[in-house]
Amino acid sequence: MTNISFKPLYPALALPFLLAACAGGGKVEPPKVLAERPVLESLDITAKNVKKHDDNKSFVSVTNNGGAVEKYAVTTQEKSSWSDAVYDVTNNVYVYKTPDGKYYQFNNFNTPMVPDYATPDKSMRTIHEMQSTRDGGKFFACCTAASNQTPGIDFKEDLYFGAWISPTGESHLFAGGKVADPAYMQGGSAAEIGGLKGKATYHVWGIRTKGDQVVSSTYSPTDVSKITVNFNTGKLGGEILGNKNFGDSVVMQDVNVQGNRFSGTARSGNATGAVDGAFYGAHSVSYWTGKIDEYAGRSIGGIVKFDGNKDLDTAFGGRRRAIDANYQGTDLKPLDN
Repeated sequence: MTNISFKPLYPALALPFLLAACAGGGKVEPPKVLAERPVLESLDITAKNVKKHDDNKSFVSVTNNGGAVEKYAVTTQEKSSWSDAVYDVTNNVYVYKTPDGKYYQFNNFNTPMVPDYATPDKSMRTIHEMQSTRDGGKFFACCTAASNQTPGIDFKEDLYFGAWISPTGESHLFAGGKVADPAYMQGGSAAEIGGLKGKATYHVWGIRTKGDQVVSSTYSPTDVSKITVNFNTGKLGGEILGNKNFGDSVVMQDVNVQGNRFSGTARSGNATGAVDGAFYGAHSVSYWTGKIDEYAGRSIGGIVKFDGNKDLDTAFGGRRRAIDANYQGTDLKPLDN
C-alpha cells in the first residue's frame, strides 16, 4: 500500500481527480497530501466550558513513560440552522495528558487511516505520520475511525492507545480508557455470570515509534495479531505480528490475568520486555431477556516496555472477536483459528 499523508479528502479537492478518472484519465495519480493537517493545540481544561467527566473515576491508563488518558465534557455554542437562536451543545472528548501537563485531543487528524469496503488493499499500512503539536512535538492515537474491515480496532470509545513524541524527541506510549468491571467479566463474581470462565480471543494492533513516525504491526484479512485469554487458568498468550517497518514480533511469554488487569513478560527478537495492561468496556444486558448478552472487557490494551531498548517498546489495543465461556481446557490456542 502506498504511504500517503492522512488528511481528510474534502469533496472540493477530490472532485477534479474523480472527474478525470471518469473521463478516461485512469492514470491520474492521487495527490500525496490531500488537505493541510492543522497543528494540534492543547485543550485548555481550565476554560469555563470544559469539565472533567465523571467517567475518569473508572479510567485506567498504562504507559511506558508517564501520562494518562482522560475524558472531558466540552460545551460550545452553535447557531440554529432554522433561526437566529444560539444553543449550547456538549460533547465528550478524550485526551492524552502528557507528563508535562498538555492535553492532546484524539481526532481525525491524528488517527490511522483505515481501509474500508471500497479500498482495493484491505491491509492496514505500517507507517503513519503523526500530527504536529504547537510546542513542536508529535501525536498519534488509535482510534477515532474504524470500519468493518478493521474490527480489531473498533473500540466504541472503550479504549484509546497511541504515542506522543515530546519537543525534545522523547517517545511516550500509552493505552487507557474506562476499565472493565471485573465482576461482569468472564469468571466474574456477579451472580449473572454464573461462574462461567472459558476463553476469549482478541484481534489486536500494535504500534512503535521510529524517528518522528509511528510504525505498526501487521493487520490484514489474512494476517491478524491475536491475543487469547484463558480465564480458567488466568493466563494470556498470543503474538503481535511484526514486519519490515515494525520490526520483530512481540510474543507473550508468561502473562498472568488478575481481575481486569494483566502483567508479565514478552519477547521481541532476543529482548525480554515487561507487559502491563487492562481490559476495557462495560457489560451489556439484553433488552428482551434482561440477561447479560456481552461480558465486560470487550476491549484490551496495554504496553510492553523493553528496558534498555526503547525502540522495541510497544503499545497495543484490540477487540474481542471470539468467546467461549463454557470452554474447560487450559490452552491458549485462539478460538477463531
